[in-house]
Amino acid sequence: GPDMPLITPQPGIRRLAHSAAAVSVGASTDEEALATVTVPGGLLGPNGGLQIWTLWNYTNSGNNKVCRVRAGGISGTAFRALVQTTTASLHDVCLVRNQNSQSVQVGWIAASAGGVGAHANALVTATLDTSADWDLVISGQKANSGETLTLQAYEVVLLS
Repeated sequence: GPDMPLITPQPGIRRLAHSAAAVSVGASTDEEALATVTVPGGLLGPNGGLQIWTLWNYTNSGNNKVCRVRAGGISGTAFRALVQTTTASLHDVCLVRNQNSQSVQVGWIAASAGGVGAHANALVTATLDTSADWDLVISGQKANSGETLTLQAYEVVLLS
């Protein structure tokens, strides 16, 4: 048969952080950090990225429960801001990628679960300097302080 090209191994994928210890938003309507992962400066190359898997459960009601992933701390860019109402659980994957620069990021639509498919809205962009240490924050917020919102598990995977 035809000669097959030699495939050169590429840098791998590795788990940067994970937890299966449930953490809940308190009896508040404020946005609360449920997990913070400090990403060492320079870990993401110009084309590196993070894949953030989250597993949530919450009160099934007409009130908003917002599941977020932010790059750059609790006030950083929301790469995910999924508003949940009349469902009871969510499993999501979010992608934060450097875009040929350590200070330009791109990601999928913040309000679209799953991270795959077509959408009418623009991509999420940011200008975070990933050559310095930075925080990835998984947070939650409820419209009704008496309801529940729990991050059951998360995994942050480094794509290099």
